[in-house]
Parts: sequence; structure tokens; C-alpha cells
Amino acid sequence: VQLALAEAARQNGDIGLLRETAEQLIRNRPLDPRGYVLRAESETKGTLASAAEQDLQKAIELAPQDGSVYTAMGKFYRGQAKSKEALEYYERALDRDPRAIEPLAGIVSILAGEKQSAKALARVQAQATKSPNNDALFVLLGGLQLENKDLAGAQVSLQRASGINPHNVDAATLLSKV
Repeated sequence: VQLALAEAARQNGDIGLLRETAEQLIRNRPLDPRGYVLRAESETKGTLASAAEQDLQKAIELAPQDGSVYTAMGKFYRGQAKSKEALEYYERALDRDPRAIEPLAGIVSILAGEKQSAKALARVQAQATKSPNNDALFVLLGGLQLENKDLAGAQVSLQRASGINPHNVDAATLLSKV
């Protein structure tokens, strides 16, 4: 219930409720990293960056094999304009969960912001070899290829995504643009 309430608070931008819910989660389940991640999210919206970083370190300590806690730290560092640190944590997240799209999208966003689209494309292609049945990954790859005007490559990637998951609306939408 607390997790659902936290998600509603997140969607509504209610930082106070998000923090209150996170505090309740931490009190009730102090060994669950999700409470610390949620509290850190509420803290990054304000001026409590050092507290947020400590909460995220605690979450990593509690769940060192959970890629989502590394993704949360990557998002935190990205929000702090610390690209090098963000990239490091996004990579750690992918080491733990090669199918995760959020950390890979974070890496792509950072590299694109630094005008390194070729490096971003190579990174996504490398991840595709590690997770060859991930339709979302091939949508990301196809989108990058489309941005780089590689229409033939985009078509192949997006058709592969559609082949893996015929119900992937993003793949169909991008394929129609190709």
C-alpha cells in the first residue's frame, strides 16, 4: 500500500507525501532499499542533496545486486550535473540487469547531450548483443538510428523489436516514421 501511495505521490509531484510515505516504509521495513530510494527522490527535489546521496548509498548497501538502486544513483548524479558519476552508476546497473532500459537510456541521454551520438549508438549496439530478445532495447536502437538518418538500420532494428513483441506500439510508431 505504501509503495502504491508513493507512486501516486510521485506522479502528482507531491514531494511531501512522497517523503512521508518513504519515511513510513523505512520505519516498517528498514532493510527494504525502496524506502531509501523514495526518500532520496523526495530529497533531490529540494535542497537536501547530501541526504539523498546518503539514502542511495544505504539502498546500495542493502541491495548490492539490485540494478534499480544503481539506476537511482545514476539519476541522482545526472540531476546534479555529474555526468561521469552518473555514467558509472548506470553502467553498474546494466552489469546487474542487462535488460534494463532506464540506465541505458540515461547513458544515451548523457552521451547525446555531449554530442557523442556515435558513442551512444555503439553503446546501445553492444547492449543489444548482451540482451538480444529485448524489444525495448531495439526500439531505443532504432530510434537512435533514425536520428542518425540510418533508415535501413532503423528499419531492421524496429522490425526486430516488432518481431520480439508484436504489441510494441513504440516500435510500430517509429517504423512508420522510417
